[in-house]
Amino acid sequence: MAILTRTSVLAIKEETTEGQLVQPASGSDFTPMREGFSFQGSVESLTTDELTGQRETSAPILGKETPSGSVSKYLKGSGAEGVEPDYAQFIKSCLGTQTTHATEYDVVAGSTAGTSAARASLNVNTGDGAAFRKGQAVLIKDLVNGYKIRNIQDIATDALKLNFNLNAAPATLVNLGKAIHFEPSIANPPTFSAHLYQGQTTSAYHNAIAGCRTTSMNFTLPAAGLGEVTFDFEGSKFFFNPIEITATSKYLDFTDSSATVAAILTEKVYKTPVELAEEIASKMTGVSSDIISCSFDSKTGLFTISSDGTVLSLLTTSGTNVANTAYGKIGFSGADKTLALTYTSGTAQNYDAPYAPVFDVVDPIVIKNAELMIGDFFENFCRKAIDASFSVSAPKQDANSVCAESGVSESLSLSLESVFTATIQLEKHEVAMFDKFINNKTTQVMFNAGVKDGANNWVPGKCVNICMMNAKISSDVISDSNGIAVLQIEARAFGTGTDKSFHINLV
Repeated sequence: MAILTRTSVLAIKEETTEGQLVQPASGSDFTPMREGFSFQGSVESLTTDELTGQRETSAPILGKETPSGSVSKYLKGSGAEGVEPDYAQFIKSCLGTQTTHATEYDVVAGSTAGTSAARASLNVNTGDGAAFRKGQAVLIKDLVNGYKIRNIQDIATDALKLNFNLNAAPATLVNLGKAIHFEPSIANPPTFSAHLYQGQTTSAYHNAIAGCRTTSMNFTLPAAGLGEVTFDFEGSKFFFNPIEITATSKYLDFTDSSATVAAILTEKVYKTPVELAEEIASKMTGVSSDIISCSFDSKTGLFTISSDGTVLSLLTTSGTNVANTAYGKIGFSGADKTLALTYTSGTAQNYDAPYAPVFDVVDPIVIKNAELMIGDFFENFCRKAIDASFSVSAPKQDANSVCAESGVSESLSLSLESVFTATIQLEKHEVAMFDKFINNKTTQVMFNAGVKDGANNWVPGKCVNICMMNAKISSDVISDSNGIAVLQIEARAFGTGTDKSFHINLV
């Protein structure tokens, strides 16, 4: 029977130790995918140039594993302010730092809208400035002048300097929202485990990749279309229908031709049922006077255990270690298995997702009534972009080691490059962006999108902010787009000693 892919579900879980597969812990570890996803295992193939008296090439030898995946998603918030979206782990694995601002603060007297010579500034209560970070987005909930989203450019004790000015200064007690803020870290970003189940129930297979790093993020933002983001990731280990053996499922009590003994399986996640069958045969034979074999049937999903001796009893219920038995893991249940030398399990392996996925119940963001600001802090007007995109590249490099079982001891995220592109309607007198391009001047880029209410105010928990604090325009070209004169803009972000290059906020 053909196997459908539309029923597939994906779970992602941050790892404590790189490359050690972490199982999903709840339904909230799942994130929805779109058609066209990829999830594959691959291994480097090594060959020799030995001359053996024949024309054919030598048999390939497997080197290190190079599994990878790609998942495309619609851009959206979680729907709840101060709560991360279900795809947050992808962003964190790329940039490195996630800060959840669960407490909401408000402004006090003295806040300013900014002028052509001075940045807008939000004053907060004494000591509250320490709770904010550069690059963090604030949702200024000003009922009088309208809600605004801005990024914090600088912090002067309890004065928050903004990247772009406001149209009016907010009054005392205006709240500033609760952002989920992502930014680049100096330290190596965390890795994650990814689990692909063909279905929530009656699943045909379960694949997993350990040691994953997000190597690229691509945000596509077309005017009047749906915002999208694609995450590409690479890992270090691939699993096909894995089975985990723990301290509570590692014993196999049995009676052979000579005595009653217990085999102790190695605690680990076995990449396939075949690998576990080989471990069972090895460990049971190791404590037996007989040769015990174990096989896994890829057609039925059942395990078979056999002996070349005269007695084989599988003590599934009466064994000394029955509380921590492995028999249940391989489908044996009920009374002890006796009076034969070969036994086949009664229950096939199950590949269903361990929890019912819980997804963010939020509509994707339509890129309209959004904001794109490019330029100096006083250029706080929306650029009329036909489309825009942000791409972030974070290539992964393996640290090879002769001591490591796989030949790789760890992986590193070597660098981070952020690029912004946009097609912007060209307007009369527009020359500022070209001036910055030709004279290599620093600029800022900010994009805000999300849901607005009937008063045209941003709805908390349903908005996304993407910001380049410092960037250089690397291309500025006039061209034609369906009969309209447009500027094709490209800008590249860069970090400084005090500023991070790229920020994503869910507000």
